[in-house]
Amino acid sequence: MKITKVAPWLISGPRPYLETAEDSTPSNREYVFVEVSTDEGVTGWGEVTGTTHTANRAVCAVIGHLSEFLEGEDPTHIERIWNKIFRTFTYMGSRGASTSAISGIDIALWDIRGKIQGLPIYEFFGGPVRESVPVYCHPEDGSTVELSAQHAKAIVEAGQTAFKVDPWYPHHPEELHGYLTGKLTAEAENHGVAVIAAMREAVGPDIEILIDCHGRFDVPTAIRLANALQPYNIFWFEEPVPVESYAALKQVKESVGVPICVGERLHTRWDFLPVLEGGLADFIMPDVTWTGGIHYGAEEDRYDGRGLLHPDLATRRQRADQRDRRGAGDDHRAQPLPGRNKSSQPERIRRIHRPPGGPQGRRRIPVRPPRARL
Repeated sequence: MKITKVAPWLISGPRPYLETAEDSTPSNREYVFVEVSTDEGVTGWGEVTGTTHTANRAVCAVIGHLSEFLEGEDPTHIERIWNKIFRTFTYMGSRGASTSAISGIDIALWDIRGKIQGLPIYEFFGGPVRESVPVYCHPEDGSTVELSAQHAKAIVEAGQTAFKVDPWYPHHPEELHGYLTGKLTAEAENHGVAVIAAMREAVGPDIEILIDCHGRFDVPTAIRLANALQPYNIFWFEEPVPVESYAALKQVKESVGVPICVGERLHTRWDFLPVLEGGLADFIMPDVTWTGGIHYGAEEDRYDGRGLLHPDLATRRQRADQRDRRGAGDDHRAQPLPGRNKSSQPERIRRIHRPPGGPQGRRRIPVRPPRARL
């Protein structure tokens, strides 16, 4: 079996949402998928969705250029292909766009292996250790205190047991241009604390509330905010400082009484080693669509058992699982990349009206995929 083509697919579709309060606003977002085709008709799919239009298009361009580079390779030689791509970017920087492209291709290659063997991918990593995994979802960010409480209550009523929120709005005006001041106004700080207090009161003591800072704050601000939220029993305090400084993260970790989480903007196992060896976080959260793919995320999890996968891939895999069963919402045609045949695009993405998860906020692990026909 040989690789014949690697193709990026840039898809426009609605983001998943739950109408939980008056300010719930349906909106579209982009998704980036990777298709790896072979000469025996087995096709693998991966994902590498970024957070901005510019980033998505840049990664698509990288993936497109890798097609000829990988043509003729055996798709089951996953580790060799990983290193072949990684080393070709070594002088321009082997993190970021390069690891994102690697991640999408790596996921697709594992998909091919699973289809060939007729096994779920977890069977190649020692088999399952549980029947389901816990998940969390997101309420609307930027809501008023009252509407935030409504969002939280509705999410719990839908069967979820955990949610994550960034409560600190508005941002500094400079942040609209990409500059991080590291600070908030006193009004914004107090508003964020009031939001979490209202959410905790609305859902009671048994629901997990996770805080995402998106790497925005300087050390004094992060410490002050974390300590202000400690009375509300938050489950974790994620990315309190910019990812570029392990020293800043260390200062925050040593000065707060809440669990620290990092990882979705760290790439490869090597970026995680200082965090793990230095005890700089209580949880790590590698995103397998960015950090280097499936087996790199699995290795980071094995270091000391504190790893959690960032939910992007699992969330969108669930959308695909639910698509045929749910049948709710409008059809949204794929948007082709320049030069692509529109008719060959994946048909549709359907709107999902409930947050990702399942009964009691868990996602059941699939038992067995169909075996590929060779």
